[in-house]
Amino acid sequence: MIDQRKAWEKFYRGKGGWNGYGIIPYFEEYVKKDDDVLDIGSGSGKYSFLYLYRGYRITMLDFSMNALRKTRLFHDRICADARFIPFRDNSFDAVIMFNVLENFNKYDIEQLTEEVNRIMKNNGLIFLNVISKGDFRYGEGEEIERDTFLKYNGIMTHYFDIEEIKNYFKNFKIEYIKILNKKLRYTDKQEERIFSIIKK
Repeated sequence: MIDQRKAWEKFYRGKGGWNGYGIIPYFEEYVKKDDDVLDIGSGSGKYSFLYLYRGYRITMLDFSMNALRKTRLFHDRICADARFIPFRDNSFDAVIMFNVLENFNKYDIEQLTEEVNRIMKNNGLIFLNVISKGDFRYGEGEEIERDTFLKYNGIMTHYFDIEEIKNYFKNFKIEYIKILNKKLRYTDKQEERIFSIIKK
């Protein structure tokens, strides 16, 4: 993870980071404005921005200080490793993990899910989005473990399928899970991600 931190700091030192806000499906239907929400691997706040602007209580957590410096709104920001979340047990009603779980190896994914279980309240929700094995980028870079590749920029990416998500979150309840496809304009390439809502 030390090398990964360096890679991400370099990414956010350059042009990486803010490129418009992102939408989290069903977030406003499930989450109340007085709920405590943790955005794990928040980066520069792409998926927090819209909901913070609308008055939701979200704490951003990322291990890249350069990422947190690029946020667009002043709010709670914590620079920390997601495998060792610096909050007490049962602290959060909801957790956002968009485009982050894929940047860990399998051992660290297991550790991270245990930490998420610890800091979440009973009946809390996880909004999860990960890259799928059906994505056109699968196989790019050096394979360092099964379905996990180290790219030229030093960033590690693991590609998931639905059964793997269910296995990692076997101690939770999968409320909703779906594969999302998006064809890149003017190409035959397809981005593919897995979106899920998971309940503790």
